[in-house]
Parts: sequence; structure tokens; C-alpha cells
Amino acid sequence: MNASIEEMRNEAVERLDFLKIQPGTIRKFEKKGTVCISDPADAIFIKLEKTMRKQLAELEKENNILFYAAVREHDREIGTIDSFLYVSNDRDKWEKERKDLSLKRSYAYVINHDNPYDCGFGYIGIGKTENAGLLRRW
Repeated sequence: MNASIEEMRNEAVERLDFLKIQPGTIRKFEKKGTVCISDPADAIFIKLEKTMRKQLAELEKENNILFYAAVREHDREIGTIDSFLYVSNDRDKWEKERKDLSLKRSYAYVINHDNPYDCGFGYIGIGKTENAGLLRRW
């Protein structure tokens, strides 16, 4: 069953709470829908660049999803990779998506900044940093 954008936002906030994300980052999402990216190298959540926000808005519209958080990974061999967690608009999938989070994995949209042809949807492993940020495990 399809969810409204408001229902998807509420679900996203619940997931951010479940992941124990920094309260300020959750408030930014609640108030303005701001998606922040966790960069373990900098140990902080940062706001996405304008061009990235536009690209994500197009992806959200095309795929009926809502992005709510992201993880940046710096890999010496692959390059800089951003993985965007999202809520699908199908409420029937939410229970499975929540279970995935409890198992420290999530379906995400992945962008490889050093190889734009290596982008798309897939599972990633997620973990936590000491400062309530996210990191990608696999």
C-alpha cells in the first residue's frame, strides 16, 4: 500500500531514532527534510551540496522513495562512495526494511564519485561511529 510523503517522513524519523543518529541531524530532517551525510573521516554529519540535493530529488521522484540519511566512504581502490538510505513508498515493505536496519544492513542508492557508471541500488552493511554517525561496513 502506498504511503503519503508525510507518512514516509515520519517513518524516516523513526529510523533515524532507531539508528541513534545525532539529535541535531534528526531535527534538521524533521524541520526541513534536510538529508545529511555521515563522513567517518571527518567524524561529523554534513549537509549535502546543492547539486547532490537536486540529483537526489530527481531519484526520489522517479523511484517513489524518500532519502533520509547517507554515509560517505573513502576507499583507496574504489574512490569516494556515498550511500543513501531511503524509505520506500510501499508501507508493506517497511517491516522488512526495519528488520534489515536491526540486522545492520539497508538497501541504499550508491553513488561512486570516481566512477559515475558504478552507481545504483543495492544492499550495504551499516555500523555506528563513536559520535552517533554512520559508517559503511560492506
